[in-house]
Amino acid sequence: MKLATYTARGRMSYGAIVGDGVVDLRSRLSARFPNIVELLRENGIAEARAASTGVRPDFPLGEAQLLPPLLAPEKILCIGVNYANRSAEVSGGSTETPKYPSMFYRVPNSLVGFWSRPYSLRVASVSFERSTASGAALCIRNASS
Repeated sequence: MKLATYTARGRMSYGAIVGDGVVDLRSRLSARFPNIVELLRENGIAEARAASTGVRPDFPLGEAQLLPPLLAPEKILCIGVNYANRSAEVSGGSTETPKYPSMFYRVPNSLVGFWSRPYSLRVASVSFERSTASGAALCIRNASS
């Protein structure tokens, strides 16, 4: 399931991208999950999936301006070099897989919505990373060492 935060038809909301459309989950689940952060924190994925399965999208995806998935994340911790081909990308072609993945921090205002162009046209190159927000709002509970 692809979740998104977006602006459409003059209001901000969150929903599920289904095919070429968006199922507005806020209108269906806001009593329990007023925003996408609460949906993730409260383990509402199954409810979101149920609410978005087998229904017609509320509007075409093209009508939505996609925003950063989480609008006000508390912190963003990222794992890099987390798959084999990525190691060759960042090491100049070396095929040696590092023993551990790298970990780095992103600041909240470094996130943009998909299809956004927040950079100047004078920039020589831009690197897009798509997996930054996966699980960013999940809490670990009752963990043991």
